[in-house]
Parts: sequence; structure tokens; C-alpha cells
Amino acid sequence: MLMASGSTLAELLGATATDLTALDLTGRFTCAALCAAFILVMYKITYSGVGFSRSFAVSVVMTTVVTAAILMVINSNLALSLGMVGALSIIRFRSAIKDPRDIGYLFWAVAAGLTAGTGFYLISLFLCAFMAILLVILQKFPVDAGKYMLVVRGEPEQMTVVRQAMHSELVKKYKVKVKSMTDSSAEMILEVTLSKGAEDRIVSLLATKMPGATVNLVAKTGDTTY
Repeated sequence: MLMASGSTLAELLGATATDLTALDLTGRFTCAALCAAFILVMYKITYSGVGFSRSFAVSVVMTTVVTAAILMVINSNLALSLGMVGALSIIRFRSAIKDPRDIGYLFWAVAAGLTAGTGFYLISLFLCAFMAILLVILQKFPVDAGKYMLVVRGEPEQMTVVRQAMHSELVKKYKVKVKSMTDSSAEMILEVTLSKGAEDRIVSLLATKMPGATVNLVAKTGDTTY
């Protein structure tokens, strides 16, 4: 009985779930590569940071293709899948992700690799199409539209001008985040929601009424606007 069980286990571990032909491999890798290229194009279109990271773009493409290869191995042989899980469990990534949206693109790349590697081509293509539509909608209707960080540095008596400007028609609402003041200088950092097209006017207003002061308007996404 014990020998029969051991034989059954050995057969199970050595069993091949699917015999992948050269045509299957070509189709799955091609699908993964096409999905990776599409993800890269969408990443470039929707990227709004200061400097485009070429290394991250390359890692997205590699993640898609490598994930597809891993799924082909796991789907083909149980013994190799167990060994793969053990090997991958010791990997630790310590690279800091600067933009939270980059994590979403990495998950998209992994999902595309999973579906392509298992032969679900229709799901891969539908995933890419659906994500593209979703990203275009989010790009057209951003959640943080009109929100900025206003940084003003000048003399202490000039800070009253900032308060007055916050109650003008240019500003919908504001919130003071940081306020520091000494005998000769002062600094205020405010989170402001501006009216449409009011970016130039609010900076010009403060710069005119506060000669010698420094006025910076920074987008909430981290991109410097002025």
C-alpha cells in the first residue's frame, strides 16, 4: 500500500498537465509581448511625472514576459511548480516605488503575464482594452483636478496678503498645512483648490501684492507647475 502511494505521488509529481508545442509557446510569448508593449504605451501616455523612468518601463515589459514563462512552467509540471514557489518565496524587493500608480502598472503586467501564460488570450486582450478605457476616463476626469500646494515665502507682515487672496474668487477652498515665522521671514504652505484657469492669476496676484516674496504653485501629483 505504501509502495503504491509512493508510486502514485511520483507519477503525480512527474506528470505533465499540458504538452506545450512550439506553436503554443510562440502564441503565448507573442501575446505576452504584445500586452507588455501595450502597457508600456499606456504608461507613457498617462505618465505625468517630472522624469520618465526608462528602467521602470523596461521592468514592466520584463515582468509580463517572465510571468508568462513562469505560468507555463507551473501549468506544465507539478514538481517544478512546487520548486518555483519555494524559490520565489525567498525573493525580496527593496526598490522604493516613487509613484503609487507604478504599482498598479506592475500588477497589470503580472495579470497580463498570468493570462497569456495560461493561454487565455481573450482575457489578456480584454484586460488591456478595459484598462485602457479606464485610464483614459481617469485621465480626462482626474480626481484631484484643481488641487495644488501653494508655497509662499516672504516677510511676516506679507502673510496677511495670502489670507486675503484665499478669500478671493480665484480660490474655492484652502487649508493651511504649514506656517513658520521668524522676526525677518515667514513661510506658509497651503493646500488650495483653485477655480478653472486661475493658476496664472493667483500667482500674479500674490507676486504683485508681495514684492520680493517667493510664490510657488505645485500640483498635487508632485509635478511642479510654477
